[in-house]
Order: sequence, then structure tokens, then C-alpha cells
Amino acid sequence: MEITNSKLSNYILYSNKNLEKLCRSLINESANAVLLESYNDKLLMADHNSGAIYLADYNFDGKTLTVENYEQVEVVNDKAELREAINNYFQDDGYDVAAIAEAYENDSEANNTELNESIVEALASKRNDVANYTELYGINEEIGDVADMPFFKRYQEYLTESPTSSIKFFDWETPVKVSIIDEDEDRTIVANAKAKAEVLSKDKTFKEAFMNAAAELLEGDSSLMEEVLEENSVILALEDLAFKEFVGKALVADKDLFDNKKAILEAIEEIVSESEYLSESKMLFEEDEGGEEGADASLETSDKDIDALKDALDKALDKITDEKLVSKINALKDALDTSKDSGATDVGTVKECVELLSF
Repeated sequence: MEITNSKLSNYILYSNKNLEKLCRSLINESANAVLLESYNDKLLMADHNSGAIYLADYNFDGKTLTVENYEQVEVVNDKAELREAINNYFQDDGYDVAAIAEAYENDSEANNTELNESIVEALASKRNDVANYTELYGINEEIGDVADMPFFKRYQEYLTESPTSSIKFFDWETPVKVSIIDEDEDRTIVANAKAKAEVLSKDKTFKEAFMNAAAELLEGDSSLMEEVLEENSVILALEDLAFKEFVGKALVADKDLFDNKKAILEAIEEIVSESEYLSESKMLFEEDEGGEEGADASLETSDKDIDALKDALDKALDKITDEKLVSKINALKDALDTSKDSGATDVGTVKECVELLSF
């Protein structure tokens, strides 16, 4: 029998042992659940906050784990053997009292011992650095109009096709989907970058900032120009000739700066080449020349969309107290600012924001 390496890898990955490891790893990273045991098509889980135990269906298609159809399990102590031994003792004069002792011992040993051991083992593997995402439960009812915005609905739909790579928490009603690899984590979309750059070139506030940076650049200080370029890196989407025209238009109001346009352009080129962020941004714009089409373009966000997301995240911050969650949301806000400044859409960041605000 011959088998390819890829098929053999799949057999290993989909083995019961490795599937249980995968499920345990993903579920135990959630804010409120641990995996106790796994079966062919069922998972036995516990909510370590409430102490409730649940059975759930699960499916893994090689990329996405889906957990759904939760059924709370009521644990009832089984004292039938002990009860029967006591009844027999009183009804039968010849019944040995040792039978009662044995029945009691068996009852004590069987009284949820396996369950307790399973819970202890599961909690031992539970991460203790997980943010308490349960504090966000119900936030979707408090975030205002952002939930009705077209981009928000598009991302909610997209999350059903391409979920994030971590389970935040279980509400024991809503199906949970998680991807073992979130291909959107480092993905950006650059759509209509050139059009945005042309609009920016006519912005009076930006032109003033650019002229001030150019003046300092001629004096030998490149820090302000680097800052202006980082905050408005979308202008790097312009082709060389268009970029030269852009710089000329930005400097035309100051004769001294305009006369030194060539030196300023050379200095800017050096700033871009020496900055990892700017050089990568320029390369990104060149790779996405003309913008994304189809489904990718539908995930693009505007400055208005980003501002609405940030406002909603601020409302979430008013609701929560967990320090890890506060830090997480502030990091997402910073990433949104970077996305807005660059003129590109950080798909992974927007997707995670929409996920958190949909609970």
C-alpha cells in the first residue's frame, strides 16, 4: 500500500488522539470553558465559572472546528447499590453487614470520582492569562448604529466563512466556530489608494504639515517628514511621476521649498528606503496596484467605518473591568489607527473587532 506524505499527515492530524488535543487546546483557551472528554461526535465540557457541564456536537473539516447543540448535563448521584444493601439487611436476618460496608465503599469511590478527576485534569491545562471575554456578553445591544452599518454586516457574514483562530467564550447557546489558522491575521486590503492619495494632496491641513516637514528636512532633520509619511503612507501609492507632481503641488506656495524640490524628493526617497514600515507599505501598494476586486474589495473599510468601530470599542471599555481585556481592546484601537493612517484595511483587526462587538 502506498500513501502520499500529505495524506499520511492528514490521517495523523485527524486521528482521535490528535483531534482531542486540538479541541482541548482551542476550548481551554476560551474565557470560561474546559474540555473534559471527547468522543466520536460529542464533547463533554464544563463551564468553570458556573460549574455547569454540557454535551455538545462538534465537527472538524481540516481547517475549522465547529461546536454546537449544547445540552446541559444534570449529574445525579447513583446510590442504588447502597440502598439495595440496606434494604436487604433489614428484610433478611441472614444478610451480612459486611455487604453494606462494601456497598458504601463502592458508592464513595464511584461518587463522581472520575468526573472530579477529569475536571481537575482539565483545569490543570487551562491557561491563566486569558482575557475575560464573558464581560462583553450583550455588548451588541449597546454599541449603537455601528451594528447596522454595511461593512459591519459584511464582516459578520465573513466570520461565518472565515472565523478567527481563538474561541473567546461559550454562551452555551450560540454555535462556536474557530479556525486553526486565521489567514486574515496579517492581511491588508489596499483599494482605491491612488484616489485617496490624490484627495489627500488637495487637503489644506496635510499640505501645511508636509511643507513644515519639508522645511525641516532641508535643515537636516528628517524626523517630522518620516512621521508625516507614516501617518499618510497612502501617498506612497502614487507612481514616481505622480508622486513628483504631488510634491511639487504641495510645495508650490513656498518658493524656497519649490526650488529645492529635487533635494527634498531625494531625501524622501532615502527616508522610505531606510524605514521598514514605509518601504513595506510602498511595496504593498505596488503589489495591489489598481485595488482589490470582488470579495476582497467588499471587506474594505472607510475612515468613517474605522471611527465607528473605535467609538463602539470605547463603549465596550466602559463596560469591562478585566485588565487583560482592556489591554486587548486598546491594542485593537491602536491597530485601527495604523490602518486608517496607512489608507489600507487591516482585515484581521477589523474582523476581530466585529467579532468582539457581536457578542
